[in-house]
Amino acid sequence: MFHRSIPVTLLRPLHGPLSALRLYHTVPIPILNVSSPSTSFPSCLLKIVKSEEDFKRLPETGHLKYKPDKLYELSANLTVFTSPEKKGLTRLSKFPKLPHSSYHIDPSTSSLSLLSILLGQYSYKPYAEPSPPITFNLSSPPPPSLSPLLTSIFASKTLINSPPNLLNPTTFTAITSTLLPGPWKEIVGPELSLKFKATSAVGSASLHQPRILKYRHVGEGPLFTIIGKSVTFDSGGLSLKPSGSMINMKKDMGGGAIATGLCMLLKASNFNFELILPVVENMINGEAYRLGDVIEHDNGLTTEVLNTDAEGRLILSDALCWTEGGDGYVIDFATLTGAARVALGVEVGMYFTDDDELGERIYRKGLEVKDPVWRMPLYEGYEKRLKGKISDLTNVTRDGGLGGAITAALYLKNFVPEKKKWVHFDVNGMDEHGMGEANGLRACWEVIKEIVEEEKNRN
Repeated sequence: MFHRSIPVTLLRPLHGPLSALRLYHTVPIPILNVSSPSTSFPSCLLKIVKSEEDFKRLPETGHLKYKPDKLYELSANLTVFTSPEKKGLTRLSKFPKLPHSSYHIDPSTSSLSLLSILLGQYSYKPYAEPSPPITFNLSSPPPPSLSPLLTSIFASKTLINSPPNLLNPTTFTAITSTLLPGPWKEIVGPELSLKFKATSAVGSASLHQPRILKYRHVGEGPLFTIIGKSVTFDSGGLSLKPSGSMINMKKDMGGGAIATGLCMLLKASNFNFELILPVVENMINGEAYRLGDVIEHDNGLTTEVLNTDAEGRLILSDALCWTEGGDGYVIDFATLTGAARVALGVEVGMYFTDDDELGERIYRKGLEVKDPVWRMPLYEGYEKRLKGKISDLTNVTRDGGLGGAITAALYLKNFVPEKKKWVHFDVNGMDEHGMGEANGLRACWEVIKEIVEEEKNRN
């Protein structure tokens, strides 16, 4: 019936010793079919209306009360979602999950609305029987970028949602190498304890060896170093979290998941990048690192540990030390501080940079694609609060953590190589329903595309 079919694919099931990891093949991926305009669709028309006036013009809605962001199944042939236009800093509408069927998407639907529809069909139920994918019929081909973008976001969300008894440093390494096949370098064991002492210390109490991973792809444009905090589970270590704070700590590799998803897009576009992932599990046993330990970093600085639950900045310092030299960009993603969540909630990603032009780009692109992010200050007046008594730095301040997201970013700044333009994202990694969220991924992707295109035009 359809002259062309565009499948939106994700990972296939893992095989061999990791076959028990049912992390991906149970995620139903929407299928997009494209037909010629003259084709008659035997499916339900899916229409997005932007205002109450447009809603009331539909003949089937006279008896219904209009509500924004609501799905109306008006008949067997018409389903409507009300998505009023919102100005300013706002996120992409959370499109509801549709009943299994075949839908014809209204030709006037924008690219962003189409993305919203497709993202809304994501679900993660690895222990349930997989649902058949929903089919969406289009009158014209979607943007070529849609399939890789959807794939990268679904991959990021699925990694974050994966239970920690299945996703540990060993399996995380295997899965990322499946997502990004090619030349990975892994530092683990004695070499890690000699070169990257912070990552080694944080992961020392886990049954799964800590490690740091690097993937390098040579392509177009300046070098983008993408870094992701990858703590597959965070108990807090000896600074033990209470149960209420620990329950969602499988998400503490959210930075690594978002960074990996972003690099899937960079590779698909043949952009020049390296991905660095410090991967640990922060646990407790007789080998656990302690409060009062002093850690020496690869750049010569030292840190006294005042809180083992502030482990993310420690492993990120190793990743920053391992970046390739020269000009370029460093973007790190981390579920780093509770202070960021308190300040901005779960829907808005927090970011820091000392480059005003880059900071403005990120904010502008976040507005354009409805991936809300907000810049916070790298206030230098707080740097003195991180000075150690017996070391160069402390991993937290001694004054109760006021301005905790700022001081965490200032700590990381000590390890950013010269000549690099740096952005640090402190994100929640989960939405309001406790499911994985790729905060900042789309905004960063748009910025990177713009930077590469500008360099092409200059050359």
